[in-house]
This record gives sequence, structure tokens and C-alpha cells, in this order.
Amino acid sequence: QVMTSQFSPEYGDALASITSAVTRSGTNERHGSLLFFGQSGALQDQPVFATRKPPASSARVGVTLGGPIAQDRTFYFASYEGRRARAKNFVVSPAVDNTEVPDDEDEHLAFLKVDHRVSSNDLVSMRYNGQWFRWHHEPGGLSLPGTGTKYRNDVHTALISVTQLVSTHILNQARVQFARYDDLRTDLNPSVLVSRAGYSVEGSTLGPYGFGVTPEDTYEAADILTHTAGRHAIKFGTGFK
Repeated sequence: QVMTSQFSPEYGDALASITSAVTRSGTNERHGSLLFFGQSGALQDQPVFATRKPPASSARVGVTLGGPIAQDRTFYFASYEGRRARAKNFVVSPAVDNTEVPDDEDEHLAFLKVDHRVSSNDLVSMRYNGQWFRWHHEPGGLSLPGTGTKYRNDVHTALISVTQLVSTHILNQARVQFARYDDLRTDLNPSVLVSRAGYSVEGSTLGPYGFGVTPEDTYEAADILTHTAGRHAIKFGTGFK
């Protein structure tokens, strides 16, 4: 659900839009799914001006699993998705004409959620999201082998929420979240940039320290009390970030 205006107060400091996602929970029965997607370079077209097809392949695999830890009380839901891409770019510089250089990506996504029903009126939910991304990028063209960028991007988020039905008209929800974000881009060849117009490029484009943020930590907490009376509802809450 994407909301672009008329935010409710609990969304705090959002300025442009809010994206709300609902994640699955486990049940008293175990269920799972499996996915695989593969792509071969043999099925791709040959680039314009290239004398042959560049090697390229990718594969994606994923799995989900959910079920009970304790019947009717505690449930789990977990998922994993991984992507591996291997490709080559052509260097067309006269210095090393028609040489292949790697353009490789690896990405892993993990999710785990545990719901525990303390009583018929109290629910505790714990959730973890993780993402790991690596990219070895040599653009080819006039850029000589070994010239390019190395990317590292990691995201970790942990959330705990406690929902309590105080009465038939009052609901309270407390949430605490921690997130860590790493994003670092560095040169594969951290030396002086040398550009020979129309002939070749080599060396550093980002500088000795690269570019990015390592790490950025975010702490958030909020508590929302909702009171309903007939067709009317009033929410009280506070939070910090």
C-alpha cells in the first residue's frame, strides 16, 4: 500500500510518501515454496559492433517455509532468495583490443518472523530482514582491465512489536526497531586516473577512500493507543528516531 497524502499521525516525519507492507506469518500447518530461475548467455543476442557474444549467465533461487513452533501459540515464517550473475564486458581499447573483463553480481535476501501469542489479548512479533549485495564491475569499452568499481551494500533490520487488546475498545501497540546500513564503493585500481582521449582509461575514479556510508545506524521506537467508539476512532501516540 502506497500513501502519498493524508498521512495518519503515527507515520511521523514522512514527507513525500509511505509504503506499507504486510508480511506473512506462520500457521499451525507447515507450508513452503521453492523457486528457481536461470538464464543462459546462449539465448542472448550479440551486441552491435561486437565480434562475438559476451559470456553471460544468471541464476536466482528462493525458498519459503512457515509453520508452528508451539501449536496455537508460537509460529515462524522464513524466506531466502539468492541471485548470482556472471557476465563479461569487452574492452575495445587498442591497447588490449577485444579483451573480456568480469561484471559479476551476488545478492542474498533473508527474512525471519516469529509470532508468539502470550494470551488471547497479547501478541509479540519479532522480525529480521537482511540483504547482502556485492558487485565487481569493470565497464569495458575504453576502460582497461582492472579498471572499475567494487560495490558492497548490506542492510540489516530487526523489529519487535507488542500488541495488546486492553479492552474491547482500546488497542495498544509498541514497536522498537534497529537498522544498520552499509554502502561502500571503491576503485578496483586505486591509482592515479589516466585518460587517453579515444584510446584508453585506467586508474581511480572515486579516489583513495571510495564513496559511501559505513555504517549508518537507525534506532526507532513508537507506541500507539487506539480507542474506538462506534464509528469513531481516536489514536494517541509518541515515538522517537
